[in-house]
Amino acid sequence: MIRKYQSSNFSVLRKIFILNTPAFFDKQEQPLFEGYFKKPELCYFTLITEDGEIIGGGGIGFDLEKIEAHFLWDLVHPKYQKQGFGKDLLQHCIAHVKDNTTYKVIKANATIKNYKFYQKMGFKMLKKTKDHYGPGVDMYAMGMAL
Repeated sequence: MIRKYQSSNFSVLRKIFILNTPAFFDKQEQPLFEGYFKKPELCYFTLITEDGEIIGGGGIGFDLEKIEAHFLWDLVHPKYQKQGFGKDLLQHCIAHVKDNTTYKVIKANATIKNYKFYQKMGFKMLKKTKDHYGPGVDMYAMGMAL
């Protein structure tokens, strides 16, 4: 199940972020992750199992100047990865952008660990930036036309 983020979800999502560090995030990104949830224009969704357990989430940022949406801070608890939850979340976010905006592009920043996931979902690699997230952690800028 996917639902809109509620502030009571933050502590669990923070723990999931930490569990995904350093595999998907650099520890220096944690203040950015936490700061994202203080933004007034927050658009974030939470992944929840049938039993009500929060297992991840993902957000959307909107660039008003470029008229682009950005998939942000997507994460799934390691125990639930590679089971389709990330795919469901990304599809939900793409549908949200299509149904609620006139944006024609959605982007995501990935690493070597997950850029192929985005490719499978129809994203194309736009640019690779060496050591962007830290030593040895390159950024893969991905994009998809809507």
